[in-house]
Amino acid sequence: MKNEEVVNQMKAGNSNEQIMLSDYPKALTNAIMHTLSTNTDISSRLLSNELT
Repeated sequence: MKNEEVVNQMKAGNSNEQIMLSDYPKALTNAIMHTLSTNTDISSRLLSNELT
C-alpha cells in the first residue's frame, strides 16, 4: 500500500488534531530521516566512484 493511501485512510476517520496526537508526526520524521540517510549514502558512493 502506498503512503498516500495510508494517509487518506487515516484522514477518513480522524480529524487533523487526532492525527497530530497520534504516532503520525514521529513516523513522518522517521521516514524523512531514513530517506535523507539513504540519499546521503547513495550520493557518497557516487561521488566516491567519480573520484577513483
